[in-house]
Amino acid sequence: MFDYSVFDGPCTADSNQISQVTASCGSSSYGQHALATSSSSREENNGRCTNDLEMSSFIDHNDFEGIKYLLFLFATFCKSRDSSWRTTIKPVTVHRPLLKGEMIDIFRDPSILEYEVDFSIIGHTGIEEEGKGSGVVREVLTSFWHECFSSLTVGALQKVPSVRHDYQKGEWEAIGRLIVYGYSFAKYFPIALSPAFSYLSQDESKVLEKALGNDFDPKDEDLLDLLSNFNCYKSPAKTNIFNIVHELAHQELVQKPRYIVDCLAPIINRMRVYTPFQTMEDLQKLYNEKKPTAKRVINLLSANPTPGDEQNSLEHFKRFVKSLNGNDLGGPLQFLTGSNIILCETVTVTFTTLEGKSRRPIVHTCGPSLELPSTYQCYNELAEEFTAILNAKDSWSFNII
Repeated sequence: MFDYSVFDGPCTADSNQISQVTASCGSSSYGQHALATSSSSREENNGRCTNDLEMSSFIDHNDFEGIKYLLFLFATFCKSRDSSWRTTIKPVTVHRPLLKGEMIDIFRDPSILEYEVDFSIIGHTGIEEEGKGSGVVREVLTSFWHECFSSLTVGALQKVPSVRHDYQKGEWEAIGRLIVYGYSFAKYFPIALSPAFSYLSQDESKVLEKALGNDFDPKDEDLLDLLSNFNCYKSPAKTNIFNIVHELAHQELVQKPRYIVDCLAPIINRMRVYTPFQTMEDLQKLYNEKKPTAKRVINLLSANPTPGDEQNSLEHFKRFVKSLNGNDLGGPLQFLTGSNIILCETVTVTFTTLEGKSRRPIVHTCGPSLELPSTYQCYNELAEEFTAILNAKDSWSFNII
């Protein structure tokens, strides 16, 4: 296996060595794709190469920097598309009550990104849960970020990292590795991290919109409270309110998180090899696509119910999903898939005839799939049971392998 760590430094291989490596790259299906992709910028002047041998001979072996970049693209492509490149599995055990701290400790080690982590979860009862696989990875990542947003960020609808005296460079670098690992292995990205316009709560946004519009009132108590919360030392007036807002935005969104950004940037910059992180437009597209809506969650459901009880139960469940607002939809999505953002194309729905005290929905997050009871007599029965389940996240556990 070629040692791709050489790409961190100057390319010192001679032309024979480069010829051997490029030839071996071209001999695999991954090599064909990577080499063909990297040649796209040269096709206009040199024509299209159509097979491995042509591509290998097409490369200018004296162009060391070009070959270095070509092989970097090949390595990145294979590593991002084929999990077999990370042949070492690292078993890791985390405890639900201590999950955030344990995950940060685990990801302090830079080499963790070289492993495929096999998570085992110790539940709130102290007993190891039985789940394994992709659903467990999504559950661990989702739970970790839920705790991070509660304790390490500020903001209402979406979150901005906040400086804390007990979180230094090592902790923030570990969080950066968790961002990289989550997307590399599970395509999970914490989309609650805030664009600037979502920093304020809905009520605060309305106050600010009023102040910036035609209804400005320098004695508005809500406006004065808002400015005071952000340590504003200027008295607002019609002539300076825009400058005040601009200065406060810079303070909250640039100056305060700057130390954190400096810690994260060298680590998460490697994510630029993925399309969603190459431009701001691509990133915004990722945010939009991953955000759950009632329509998107319902469209994930794949079922073939029989007319009658099964059809009625499915319609009750769809109605329940529609009853939830945007902020609450992450709950049922996490219950079904392990993730509070959209990471799968379908959720397979089958039906059971469980009744009485044994009646309950059963989910397999790795599938993902839902076993939905067809014994609900009305919508209110289903809504009551699912609401109770979603409100008791601490009782969720994996008990099926």
